[in-house]
Amino acid sequence: MAFLCVKTICWFLELVSNARLKEALDLLETLVPAHLQGDVVQNKSQLADLERQKRLGLLSFDEEKRQRAIITNAALELYKSVHSTGQDALTVTRVTNEITSSTAVKSKILFITANPSDQSRLQTDREHRLLKAELERGRARDNFVFLPPQFATTITELLRAVNDKPNIIHFSGHGATNGIAITTENNETQMMPVAALQRMFRSLKDLTKIVVLNACYTAEQAKIISEFGMYVVGNNLPITDPAAISFSEGFYNGLGEGKSFEEAYNDAMIVVLTKNPDAAHIIEAWKDGNKLDI
Repeated sequence: MAFLCVKTICWFLELVSNARLKEALDLLETLVPAHLQGDVVQNKSQLADLERQKRLGLLSFDEEKRQRAIITNAALELYKSVHSTGQDALTVTRVTNEITSSTAVKSKILFITANPSDQSRLQTDREHRLLKAELERGRARDNFVFLPPQFATTITELLRAVNDKPNIIHFSGHGATNGIAITTENNETQMMPVAALQRMFRSLKDLTKIVVLNACYTAEQAKIISEFGMYVVGNNLPITDPAAISFSEGFYNGLGEGKSFEEAYNDAMIVVLTKNPDAAHIIEAWKDGNKLDI
């Protein structure tokens, strides 16, 4: 009997580990007592609905992964409730942790910058290095992943980068009331106008949650982009390099600790008020077309 238990758990966990979730649920239904079989049937129904939505193209890759992880963890918890003692339970716990770690949907951060040769030079590389370091020091750092940063970004490179469906977009560079400055192939200024920004961020609605426009004169762009349901940070006047970097340090420190947008923004403003107090009134946060009082 003990041999059968070990053999069964190995087979069940092998199915789960190899993402053969339907087969795992079929096996689980034969292992749990009658009062838990309804829970297994519910998990199987959820999996069938997930597969249907996937076939119809109704789910993003991240959402499918998230929902599949929920069903997988529920199955492991059911198995653990039946085999709750000894090495069996320890094995289930270990596999649960491994699967949770590998299937957890992480927030993807895209850092975009442009430093055209015909504009004043900015310390965008330093800003990227510092904000990345701050986030990676945080206790919630495993909730995030950095996409390849885009330096000297052209419009085609930007479009290619947003195809990775970033959840957080951080732009560092030059701005103007009529748009943001990216670059041409010759590293000269190419303005991306508000109309182009609207089109791009409309396509990212429900995917991108936070946008940081760490550039001068970007408050109006922030307002417009926020109408797609995103939190957006912009500046209503020119902002100095040190002040912009201070905001990034504080903001990503907060995110790295697992804080909400509002809490991370508050941390950022504490840093700005301490290091660059004259810039505090320049920075604004927007959501749903409204300026936030935070």
